[in-house]
Amino acid sequence: MTTDWPEYLAQITNGDTLTEISKRTGANIASVHRWLHGKTNPTHTQIAAVCRAYNVSPAAAFVTLGVLEEADLDPGFWTQDAPVRLADFDTDVLLRELGRRVQPRPEPKPKGHARPKVKTLPDYSETDLTKEMMRRARERENANS
Repeated sequence: MTTDWPEYLAQITNGDTLTEISKRTGANIASVHRWLHGKTNPTHTQIAAVCRAYNVSPAAAFVTLGVLEEADLDPGFWTQDAPVRLADFDTDVLLRELGRRVQPRPEPKPKGHARPKVKTLPDYSETDLTKEMMRRARERENANS
């Protein structure tokens, strides 16, 4: 059975808003809007990213969308009709996938000129202020000697 992309996207996102779909998939809101309204189709890479974000097998999506036929898949490869069991996978494969999924995502780079954080008085505890005042006093004494 071949399904078109807008119908399939609406089905797997289960009523999520454009913003929610955009955040989960990394696609911009305008693209998601065009996909849902059938104005454009995503690339195969984008389809796979959407599927992964919604825990759907990209291979099953490509079969449902008519890009692949089940006969194109390797024997034993899962589709929507064949559930995947963790016991079917080698421990090393599972650990690699787990490692890939739990790696922290890099923080976005700040826009414009990023200045280092400068401590202001409220950032210092009373003990820190006392230590800082004593350190500066010693520096002045050493400079005067």
